[in-house]
Amino acid sequence: MSTTGLELSKTRHLLKPLAWSTVAVLTLSMFGCGNDAEQSTSGPISTDGKNAAQIAVESAKPLCQDGKTITIVWEAGLQSLDPKNFSGPKWEEETGCKIEVVEVPTSEMFTKIMQEYRANTGAYDALNVIPAWM
Repeated sequence: MSTTGLELSKTRHLLKPLAWSTVAVLTLSMFGCGNDAEQSTSGPISTDGKNAAQIAVESAKPLCQDGKTITIVWEAGLQSLDPKNFSGPKWEEETGCKIEVVEVPTSEMFTKIMQEYRANTGAYDALNVIPAWM
């Protein structure tokens, strides 16, 4: 066997345990990445075991007592069916706030939103923002 063949055999022999050790270390380190049930959260908001949806509903109820309408901008077409037919009516049922959906074609959304913002009309209360705009 040549010197190169012997070195290659040694290298393979050493790499196998090294690879398995790396896998073992990575696997064991994942056990430390779990969520601690007793982990404290910092900040002034106390969730008392509630999820984000419950907190949002409870926070909105005092603001919606007079049957307010929230105007939101949404992509025209099939995308707007959710706030019109599901989440909008559900929000109204939970909080008392009505949802008015303003449909705008996707290609015009950014321009329309920015025009309203610059004119300071206050026409929209909430926006459906496309991540690429950020």
